[in-house]
Amino acid sequence: MSDWIPCDERLPEESDGTVLVCFPDIFPYNSKEPFPNAKHDQRVTIATRSQFSKTWYTESGSIIDFMQPIAWMPLPEPYEVKKDGDM
Repeated sequence: MSDWIPCDERLPEESDGTVLVCFPDIFPYNSKEPFPNAKHDQRVTIATRSQFSKTWYTESGSIIDFMQPIAWMPLPEPYEVKKDGDM
């Protein structure tokens, strides 16, 4: 499943609400990462974009101002636990 939309093709509208964003990792060789073969060149976070200020905000309210996301996608539907007997 890959519904990533490149930011150079289209940016989210405010009506899209909170989305997932992918941006380059400014610390590509994180010494805390225990897996040496893990991908270190990109990070994903939840964010909202203000069309007025052209600013990205994380879900905690922090501003993403040190770099611009390279792609975004709508949030997936939440996981639903199936009840006994449901298929």
